This record gives sequence, C-alpha cells and structure tokens, in this order.
Amino acid sequence: MTAIAPDWEALLQSDAAVLAEQLLTAERSARSQRPQVSAEALEGVWQLQAVLNKTGRLQRWPSFLPATLEYRWTEAESGQITNQVCLAALRFCFQGPCQFETGRNLLWFDFEQWQLAWGDRLLLQGRLRRSAPAALRDRLQQRPRPKLPFFHYFSVTPAAIAARGRGGGVALWLRSSR
Repeated sequence: MTAIAPDWEALLQSDAAVLAEQLLTAERSARSQRPQVSAEALEGVWQLQAVLNKTGRLQRWPSFLPATLEYRWTEAESGQITNQVCLAALRFCFQGPCQFETGRNLLWFDFEQWQLAWGDRLLLQGRLRRSAPAALRDRLQQRPRPKLPFFHYFSVTPAAIAARGRGGGVALWLRSSR
C-alpha cells in the first residue's frame, strides 16, 4: 500500500478541477516519498473512473460504458492483464502478459490478443502480433524495455489505484465488485 492515499471515492464527487489537482498532488508526493507498492495490491478488477490528459483536462469516464482493468498474477510479479470496455452486452477486450517492477512501481504490459463478445458468446477474436507468445513474454524481460506500454502507480489503496501511463495521461480506477 502507499501513503499517498486520498479518499478518491469522495474526491470523485467533487469538482473536476479539485480531482485533477489532487491526482497531480498525489503524484508529486509519491515522487518525493517513494512509497512501495506490491503486485498483490493491484490484483483484482478495477473500474475506470477518470482520466487526466497530458494537457491537464480531466474527463470522468461515462458509467454507461464501463471500462475495467484486471490483473491476475501467475508468479510473484508476472501475470496477465485484461482491459475491456462494455456497451450493454457488447464487450471488447484486450489481454496479454504483464510484469510488475517492485521499487519503481511500474507495471509493464504487452497486449497479445483481442476479443469481441456479445454477453458470453464470443463473436470475433484475434492476435495483435504475428510473433509467438513466448517472444512477447521475453520482451518484458529485456532491459531497457523496448517501447512497451506501462503504468507508473503512485497511489494504491484497497479501494482505488491511480497511475500515469506511457502516453502521459493519468487514470484513476476504483475496485470493482464483479
């Protein structure tokens, strides 16, 4: 867990400017305090609540279009990531390996496959790259990491996580009950 833990659920009810400032303040505090986050603290399903873009504009994620992020660990700091967006029964999902880097609070990932489903019925699926899955997992072990996407977590509580992504935006998720 981290000491950088505002009451994100309460802040989601506040003005967008207040929430944006709290996200940036928590990130600055985490840089100076360097809290340690464990991979286990991230395990589970998280629902996207808000995104702060590089220019500082906060957008709350619409509740009618739930977006979730799920981490399942298969080893100490290696596992699977699933990112999905739903519109009614239509579900679009990306999956792939992930690796958590303790000490730097970085989660590296590489989506390998996608699926489109209607409820529990799989409509379409495919691979995102033509390389073998083992080769993709090997990319996560390389130093330096070759342009892989990542999340740098700066606030992790049992109820909420906040991170900056490779693209420069900041996202806030709350633990999902599903």
